[in-house]
Order: sequence, then C-alpha cells, then structure tokens
Amino acid sequence: MPDAVPISSNMNPDCGCSLQDDQIPQTNNEAERCLRGSVILRKICYGTSSDRGDKFRSRVLSVVETCKKRRLSPSM
Repeated sequence: MPDAVPISSNMNPDCGCSLQDDQIPQTNNEAERCLRGSVILRKICYGTSSDRGDKFRSRVLSVVETCKKRRLSPSM
C-alpha cells in the first residue's frame, strides 16, 4: 500500500490524507452497522405512510444513534 500514497498524492494534495492518517477509517463499516438497525426496523414495519412520518422517524433515529455513539441517554 505504500506505493498508493505517492500516486494519489500526485492527483490531488488532499487525496492521500486518508491513506496517511491512521485516525481516518479505510472503510465505512461502522456507519453501515449504525444504519443496519433502522433499515431492518423500516423493512419490518413497511415504512411510514407519509413524508412527514419518514422525516420524523429519520430524525429520531439520528438522535438515538448519535446518543449511543456519545454514550448519552436519548431520553428526555
């Protein structure tokens, strides 16, 4: 993989940042895992019957997942 850094860096100075920085994950597996529960819930419940319901559910699930990630309680 060390050969990939000079090639990508020649194209764009910011392109090789993720290859050089160990703090930046190389995959989006964590994000995919966070979405998995809400996607399964949506499939089981057959979604909602309105755009307003879709927006509400996505916002609530976003808050809940953010709280989980920050180790906070999502209760009000």
